[in-house]
Amino acid sequence: MSITKTEINEFISKFTVENANNDVNVILLSGKNHNILIDSGYPPTSEELHKALREISNNQVKIIINTHHHSDHTGANHLFDSTVICHDHARDRIRGKFYNLSGYIEKGVGDITISKDMTLFLDDKKIDVIPLPPSHTNGDMIIYIEEYRTLIMGDILFSKSFPFIDINNGGDIDGLINTYKWIIKTFSQVEKIIAGHGPDMDLKSFTEYVQLLEESYGFIRKSLNSGETKEQILGSDKFNELKGKLSDGERLAPLWIDIISNYISRSENPGKISIMYPMTEYIEKGDIPAAISFYRENSKSEDYSCNETDMTMIGYNLLFRDRQKDALKMFKLYVEAYPESSNSYDSLGECYMNMNDKKNARINYSKALELDPENEYIKGILEKIGS
Repeated sequence: MSITKTEINEFISKFTVENANNDVNVILLSGKNHNILIDSGYPPTSEELHKALREISNNQVKIIINTHHHSDHTGANHLFDSTVICHDHARDRIRGKFYNLSGYIEKGVGDITISKDMTLFLDDKKIDVIPLPPSHTNGDMIIYIEEYRTLIMGDILFSKSFPFIDINNGGDIDGLINTYKWIIKTFSQVEKIIAGHGPDMDLKSFTEYVQLLEESYGFIRKSLNSGETKEQILGSDKFNELKGKLSDGERLAPLWIDIISNYISRSENPGKISIMYPMTEYIEKGDIPAAISFYRENSKSEDYSCNETDMTMIGYNLLFRDRQKDALKMFKLYVEAYPESSNSYDSLGECYMNMNDKKNARINYSKALELDPENEYIKGILEKIGS
């Protein structure tokens, strides 16, 4: 775990928090008498981030603005005696609700929820909080600080890789692209764009990113509709050309294809029920074996929708609840269900890393690399783990 501070100006500081080989950007707005925090980082790094913030300023964090509900952005909310502002659709999810898994977080889950623009002032500096149409989720917000021409994007922007669209929580690929285009048109004077994950951008580099993303989406969608497999798309010259234009393009490339495939499937089969509903009902009761059995017996049923993104998120939702042993069982089921997926072994490896089991983490990351030998992200993780 590491925390890197970047002082953007006298008002805005960025804390890049790394955990389990992933990083997230947390933003501090410093006032004379109190501060505002935009997102609060991972649960496992919450104490360390809290300490790092206190080293910069002893002023109270009076307000936390959550750009969306994911726990890598809300994990330290509970440590601050702060008023939490979030999107109307985000509050239940900040509490940790996932299908039939009930929320488990009581503090820092959202005191004020909004669906329309809100303006705050800190030392006479105007801060615009803007809820968005469905994009990364259906509960996203961006923050614009006009005096500094700075736009804080949350997870609608992964600036060095393909995006993650949480379709299960209302995310929408076409909506995200339309939001990007609206941002380019509306904030034509912006000078700094701060991503939820990855380095900052200016308007020119962001516009180029949007063009690349739209091109990749069109290419993948056309390829899938013509019957090509994920492996064929990953091996195609065109996709590798597009992927190569991103500094960390390997990292989410397979998942990006899965997300688009899931998005198409949801559009074509709107009436199907996600298999996660009955599975999480069993998990809520503590019956992991029954959840696993249900999946094995019904994953091919016409009655349920089942996709790789769901299988990824159920494991992580158990990790978020500190149910590491249960999460491990679900990640193993993910590998069983998707044995040719590099991401399944990557996720299982991350679970082992969270359990400080470097031996099994190395085994699974190595398998992930075997399935996706050009993945520089996984190579970097294996180098950090060592032999």
